[in-house]
Amino acid sequence: MKVIILAAGIGSRLGYLTKSKPKCLVEFNNKSILDYQLEVLQKAKFDKLIIVGGHFAEQLKRPNVFLKKNILYKTTNMLYSLSIAKDEFDDDIIISYGDIVYSEDVLSKLIEEKEDISVIIDKNWKEYWSKRIQNPLDDVETLKIDKTGYITEIGLKPKTYNDIQGQYIGLIKISSEMISTILRKWDEILIKNQLNYSKNIFMTEFLQYCINSGLKLKALKTSYPWVEIDTPSDIEVAERLIKMGKFAGF
Repeated sequence: MKVIILAAGIGSRLGYLTKSKPKCLVEFNNKSILDYQLEVLQKAKFDKLIIVGGHFAEQLKRPNVFLKKNILYKTTNMLYSLSIAKDEFDDDIIISYGDIVYSEDVLSKLIEEKEDISVIIDKNWKEYWSKRIQNPLDDVETLKIDKTGYITEIGLKPKTYNDIQGQYIGLIKISSEMISTILRKWDEILIKNQLNYSKNIFMTEFLQYCINSGLKLKALKTSYPWVEIDTPSDIEVAERLIKMGKFAGF
């Protein structure tokens, strides 16, 4: 099993904190986002860890971690960054956003799941988002799950809280048996939208395309401990939750 960390973004919402370093090197509680991730991932002893960097990518070099560069990071997003690592698609793959931190328990849940496509979602997302933003509905996306636990809708703008049965945290696993199908769907959506890899397709847009094409995406429900760092206030929230003992798994 391999892990691909998508860490090419500028992190403009973090302001001065990312003026001279990648978003994933922003620190909270005296440790960078990336170091938190690598600590958890390396304990799991994956076959290979790959980081796709962009903004100040050279700063992401780490022992026993392979660095790939998205030179178009200023005009592309995570799905394009993932395409930079397509040559690694020959085994079970975990895809992780570079601005999140999660515990060993969250990672273990994903590793142990036997479904071909598994997506970690926060079932208690509203509690966490309410600490981050005054009106959570302004910042989140839809996520609907059927009675058998598979995602039916993801990534749209919600009209009400009823449109949100959880929140996608940016952590996915794809089995080796599903890789060829995923790559085919990838090509399909590009052709359908008359796009090439220099254009933007959001990750959730691609996941929804896969769902609409008949693929099954299993929702793996979790809650604390995990965090996303998008703004300076997110750092304050994360540090406060750690002090409250919410993140004992970090």
